[in-house]
Amino acid sequence: MSAPGSAADGRSRDASRVTEIIHAVHEGVQFGPVVQTPLVMPLISSPAMLCEYEFPPAGTGDEARRELDDWVGALFSRYRKNGQVWGPVVTGWVDGTLRATFHVPSPDALDDKHQSKGVATALQKVTGLCKADPSWRVVGEDDSASAGVGDAKALFLKTDMFSDTSPVYEGSEGTPVPLFQLPIDWHARENLQSWMRRVQLHDELWINSGRLEGAAYVELSDPASMLAAEGRELARNLEETSGIATYYFLKHYWGRREADQLDVCPSCKAPWAAEPLGTGTQGIDSFAYRCDTCRILSEHATATSQD
Repeated sequence: MSAPGSAADGRSRDASRVTEIIHAVHEGVQFGPVVQTPLVMPLISSPAMLCEYEFPPAGTGDEARRELDDWVGALFSRYRKNGQVWGPVVTGWVDGTLRATFHVPSPDALDDKHQSKGVATALQKVTGLCKADPSWRVVGEDDSASAGVGDAKALFLKTDMFSDTSPVYEGSEGTPVPLFQLPIDWHARENLQSWMRRVQLHDELWINSGRLEGAAYVELSDPASMLAAEGRELARNLEETSGIATYYFLKHYWGRREADQLDVCPSCKAPWAAEPLGTGTQGIDSFAYRCDTCRILSEHATATSQD
């Protein structure tokens, strides 16, 4: 991977292309052929509860199956946007019943009290297409699946192309917080999910795109970039609503040793905080850099040079 540093006009063209690709992928436009994969449930990268949902169709025939399939897909899309489901969902027909296998962050994740308006609408439609109420069960448990807000001293926003849980983390243990447990409305939860997806797409472009990696990296590492500005605004809104200090993680991969030794916040240019926040070594205090004024977290550069 080469360090970014193309000419200004090249960066502008690359940034435009990155934006175009991100928007297309976010809207569901596909580049190249669709690859069919086996019906295997991928393992989620963070602890979570593996569940199975059953949907017995009321109608018979291919048309009824297709309609139920479509609405179940819509239901899980809304579950995911609301933070009630983590990671991929695998569906398939078994003995005439549509079954879905998926992960949830907590035992009560699918309770009615956590539903958004979109979830409630989709679930009502799905139930109407079933001959009996859909039912779900936990098939694999892990009590350490996630953290709640509770008495958290701080939160932080962070994600990457490998993440499949929540973009909001509890500051002491560094564990993901299910979005439905935050004191925010469904619209704010969906905004966080959309931002998370865009960060993941930028991260993948940075890792895999070759020429576009420089423009993608700027979005991930510049506190004034559109992507960072959106995330920092979401963090500010979350802090205002929750009353809990909420930080934004800023990627810092490329660096120059001399410049890094200055140890100043890239946003306000003030020195980084010198004292730990008291959150514990697994949470916010595990990051090399913290600015309490700008609510930014960052890390030591992984790739450094002398010039």
